[in-house]
Amino acid sequence: MERMVRKQIYITVAEDAFIKAEAASRRVAEADVIREAIDAMQIEQEQAQRRVKAWAEIEAVIEEGMKLAGSRAQAWKWDREELYEERIGRYGTARVAEDPESYRPGGDR
Repeated sequence: MERMVRKQIYITVAEDAFIKAEAASRRVAEADVIREAIDAMQIEQEQAQRRVKAWAEIEAVIEEGMKLAGSRAQAWKWDREELYEERIGRYGTARVAEDPESYRPGGDR
C-alpha cells in the first residue's frame, strides 16, 4: 500500500451527507469514497488528454490528405471520352461497339 498523507479539508454539509451515505451503502470508509473520487478524476483527466492528442493526430492526417489532394487536383479531372478510352483499354470493346446492329440486350446474338 502506498504511503498515505493526512489532509484536513472543509466540505459542505451536503457533500458530507453524500460521502457518509455512499460509504455506508458500500460498507467502506469515508476516506475510501474520497480517494476513489480523486482516482476517478485523475483517470478522466488522463483520458481527456489522450483524446485531445488523438484528435490532433487525426487533424494532422486530414490536413496532409487535403494538401495531397490539392496537389493532385488536375489528375482527378476527366471527361467522358477519356473514361471510355480507359475502360475499353482495360476490358476490351463492348459487343455494341463491334457490331451495333447485331446486338440484342440479354446476350442473344
